[in-house]
Amino acid sequence: MHLPPISKSLIAAICGILTLSFPSCARGPDPADTIRNLYGWYVRELKAGVDPLHERRTELKQFVTESLLTSIENLHTGAGSLDSDSLLQAQQFDQDWASKITIDKLETRGRTATARVSLTGRLLGERKLSVSLIKEEGRWKVDDVKFIES
Repeated sequence: MHLPPISKSLIAAICGILTLSFPSCARGPDPADTIRNLYGWYVRELKAGVDPLHERRTELKQFVTESLLTSIENLHTGAGSLDSDSLLQAQQFDQDWASKITIDKLETRGRTATARVSLTGRLLGERKLSVSLIKEEGRWKVDDVKFIES
């Protein structure tokens, strides 16, 4: 069916209005997607010999809050600074952690979410983390990471 140009413009306008009216229809990644995207990207960067905290900060800001970045910087520059990676809560990483990400006990409450994350690798085994997220400007971002002892 061929529509006259005015009808196509009208349809485009209506679609635009509906998208703005119902933001959930045009939503971005959910908390689980954000976690998978963060850890997949982060470990791949480490594997490539890149320090994402310093060399890819702009990209990292897509996944984590400014508050978390500031906290990480303070831990690494203060007295008694840490040798471990704050997002992995480990001194080493396993290359398999980029693709073997399991998310359990995901709970969302309004603009906050928490999840248990397992990163599984052949060399270093499983790393369990408690990850907290907040929604900022319509995007879920990691705001805190804690190691879970088995």
